[in-house]
Amino acid sequence: MKNKHNFYVSATLIDSFLWYQRFGCPPDKFQEIFDKINKVPIEYPESAKKGVAFEDAINLRLSGQKIYSKDGFSFNPGLVDKIAHKLQNNIGTQVWIERTVDFKHGKVRVGGFVDYDYPDKQIDLKTTRSYKVGKFKDYSQHRAYGLIKPEKKEFIYLATDFENYYIEPYRNTKERQDEFIYNTEMFYEFVKENESLIKDRKIFGE
Repeated sequence: MKNKHNFYVSATLIDSFLWYQRFGCPPDKFQEIFDKINKVPIEYPESAKKGVAFEDAINLRLSGQKIYSKDGFSFNPGLVDKIAHKLQNNIGTQVWIERTVDFKHGKVRVGGFVDYDYPDKQIDLKTTRSYKVGKFKDYSQHRAYGLIKPEKKEFIYLATDFENYYIEPYRNTKERQDEFIYNTEMFYEFVKENESLIKDRKIFGE
């Protein structure tokens, strides 16, 4: 039986909330947060579809198949081979992880999928139009996943712009875990203030 919780979050939800705050609370981003909570279907942009196809190509390569085109997208074979080589010896792909922890307002369940799991680290594969050093420093994923799996020493973003790949590592620290809890507490208060907009009550553990 899962631990009882009164709030449920993902790194994606927290990022949407922080983006909303950081950029002056635009109305479209406000609506986006509640669409995510209420699981409103969306049409994914071409860039997201390309990213999914690329990860599929990587996973096929990891299984020994040399397939460099997927869902209408074609990828650089050398790049696919290099990234697949970096991701060898993982102990699981698309592994669901979750944990229920205490926070100021009760108990919060935090969950998400790890792209590539290892005994001492987690790796997330990102595709992006362009990359600069520290691109993911404000993301919640490494903070959340470190909280869920405190025994993992490191979270790594392996990013590609489809021409090169980049490694952006983050050590798992108590400070980063506490940052995620703090942001979750702010998000809870925001959601409660706008509770009338919640149609999918799963966010409250119902």
